[in-house]
This record gives sequence, C-alpha cells and structure tokens, in this order.
Amino acid sequence: MLKVYDCLVTAHDLRLVALAALICARASFTAINLLTHVRRLGDRPRDLWLCVAAVSTGYGIWATHFVAMLAHAGHSERL
Repeated sequence: MLKVYDCLVTAHDLRLVALAALICARASFTAINLLTHVRRLGDRPRDLWLCVAAVSTGYGIWATHFVAMLAHAGHSERL
C-alpha cells in the first residue's frame, strides 16, 4: 500500500490527479442520471438514450484516463 502512495505522491502532478478524480466523479454522476432517465422511458426512446448514456460514460472514462496519464507524464518531464 505504501508503494502505491509513494508512486502517487512522487511520480504524479497532484493537481491533475485531483482533476482526474473530479472528472471521474462527474462522469459517474452523469451516467447514473442518464441511466435513471432510461428506466422511465418506452422502448423506442430507451434505445437512443441508452446509446447516449453509453457514449457519455465512455467519454468520461477516456477523459479520466487521459488526464491521469497527463498527471504522470507532466510530472516526470519536470524532474
């Protein structure tokens, strides 16, 4: 457990890690809200909103990963 903490603190830009966590939380909240909306709809609009929820969730995961990778790469370039 201390190896993970040490890697996070010494090899990452903590501001970008915090931004990645914020993006992750926001994307999760959006996905849950969209899926709640999908449950209330009929069959035809349900498919469209399910696709919107899937794409939105995928972009949220991608953005979180991208910013987290920048946090690691950006810090190592400054060293």
